[in-house]
Amino acid sequence: MTRIITNSALLQKNRPLKRGAALSNQKETVAKKIGSSLNGGVKIGLAGAVLSGMLFFAGGFYLYQVNSVASAGFQLQNIQNKIQEYQKEGNDLEIQSTELQSTYNIEKSAKNLNLVNTANVSYIELDGPVAMK
Repeated sequence: MTRIITNSALLQKNRPLKRGAALSNQKETVAKKIGSSLNGGVKIGLAGAVLSGMLFFAGGFYLYQVNSVASAGFQLQNIQNKIQEYQKEGNDLEIQSTELQSTYNIEKSAKNLNLVNTANVSYIELDGPVAMK
């Protein structure tokens, strides 16, 4: 069987496609290529799932650790501020205690309480060991 090709058949075969038809053919080939690449990329398998799970867990653990360190830093700063306040308060109380124990303040308090001035002090000396109650 021999096939006879006529001029009209050659013209149809070699005739340029319509512009819309050419674009639709190109779109179909691009869509096939994208679809085939997506199908291959979607299958991650068990190893990919385990790896992504491990990455998710590691990311969560990292965020937890960063949050813990930040909280500890704030607590440490708060405690250091309290220590400084207590040291300042202790220094102020020490100064106040020294002022109140000064001779001037003791004499002033003695006058306010109508106490007798101790000008002549006499001590009793005992001979030998004596137990006191």
